Amino acid sequence: MTTEQLEKIKELESLLDYLINPTMSIDEKLKALNDSYWRSHNAGYSNYIAGQLMAGIENDQTIKYDLDCKYQYEVELLIDLLNKYKEEIN
Repeated sequence: MTTEQLEKIKELESLLDYLINPTMSIDEKLKALNDSYWRSHNAGYSNYIAGQLMAGIENDQTIKYDLDCKYQYEVELLIDLLNKYKEEIN
């Protein structure tokens, strides 16, 4: 893995600190990122959250969903980079 890719991983991890933290293992990070990916791409969940927001409900779940949607690209990129990194170290 190149130095540039490792720096990108660090940058993305710091950006996504609402979701993951440095003390997590790679597998824990990947699970959290995959959960975020699922939330932002699942149509049924999106409809559920839309209903919550239309009802005026703002809680941890709706806030996390907003962040998941906002950082979709970054989550997907970090998933790819962490999977590559994991392959290299194994």
